Amino acid sequence: MMNKYNFIDSDMTFEDVKTSLNDNFSETKVNNSNRFLLTTMLIGATLVIPNINFASENLITNTDNYISVSQNYDKNISSKFEGYIDAVSVIDLPKISKQTIIKDILSYKTLVNSWDGYGALPLETLSAINTINLIDLIGEKTFGKITNYYPNPNGTISLEWENNSNEILSIEVGNNSLSYFVELSSQKVSFHNNISINAKEIKKISKIIEVL
Repeated sequence: MMNKYNFIDSDMTFEDVKTSLNDNFSETKVNNSNRFLLTTMLIGATLVIPNINFASENLITNTDNYISVSQNYDKNISSKFEGYIDAVSVIDLPKISKQTIIKDILSYKTLVNSWDGYGALPLETLSAINTINLIDLIGEKTFGKITNYYPNPNGTISLEWENNSNEILSIEVGNNSLSYFVELSSQKVSFHNNISINAKEIKKISKIIEVL
């Protein structure tokens, strides 16, 4: 087991790093804890060493009892970082909770007259109730994928779902009904006006949201 550590700084060449490591670890068995520590230290050190000629495949190879170092690691490091970026890019954004949406909807009811400076009305009570019913009919999980919502000057509320391909479903909820339009890359924009807020109609809307 190793009794001392040699610190690696950014002025050391790759050959210096190998020599330092070989002095302490050549033909030396190390336990799992020490092997993990050395691997972590070596990766961190080599990432900051300047002017290294990155070749291709493996930075570190762990065997059962030994650690060996190779210069062939550029391709491996690149692929690891590319894989990490790809993984991060598909992480879902946090969904909006039902509680948050309802809180915001109710806050739109408290807007003063002419809140936009041009005579806009606060959100109508029936429009607010219809929107909350819409959330219940669609289901919180599906509804929570919403990307935007806001009050309109005429006392209604608009709700939008949009994906990374700019495909969108936009709904305007009023006192007696709702209207919406759908824009998908595979078809022309479709408009649907004066739709009753009932389970059958909302089921159609839910399926569109799931497609986005």
